[in-house]
Amino acid sequence: MPFASADYLARRGMPASLEDAIHHDLVWQESDQIATEALNGYIAATNAQPKIVLSTNTSSSHYWAVTRGAGIGFLPTYARAIGTAARPISIGVNFRRDIFVVYHPGAKNSPQVGSVLAGLRAAFDADRFPWFAEDFIHPDKFEGLLSPEDRSRLDGFGG
Repeated sequence: MPFASADYLARRGMPASLEDAIHHDLVWQESDQIATEALNGYIAATNAQPKIVLSTNTSSSHYWAVTRGAGIGFLPTYARAIGTAARPISIGVNFRRDIFVVYHPGAKNSPQVGSVLAGLRAAFDADRFPWFAEDFIHPDKFEGLLSPEDRSRLDGFGG
């Protein structure tokens, strides 16, 4: 979903709608794992060309550009769980990304593959980490949904 830093929002204001957001500066991440179709969907939804002020090709530089005030950028909702430097912008635009793991069926009985699969299941457990749930959960709700242990694991990340 779209996020921006408090500094950016103080300078430019909080967009009240998708139509309002199109007049804001956009930070865009373009890389193999981020589909260009998302930008096309954003353009189609607004019927306007966004003002891309910075384009990045890595998630870390994208995150820091957004949190340092370069503009509005789309971040995973868990960005709010790892730091408060980015504020979610609720304008009805949320993109969903599926996560897949692919392995050869013959490797299923391998203890090593089983261990990796168990680790992945734990890392993407929606009961512990609500941002991986099937249904969209707004980032403002995360603090109340995380256990104290899980919240403490996130301390020290982000701003």
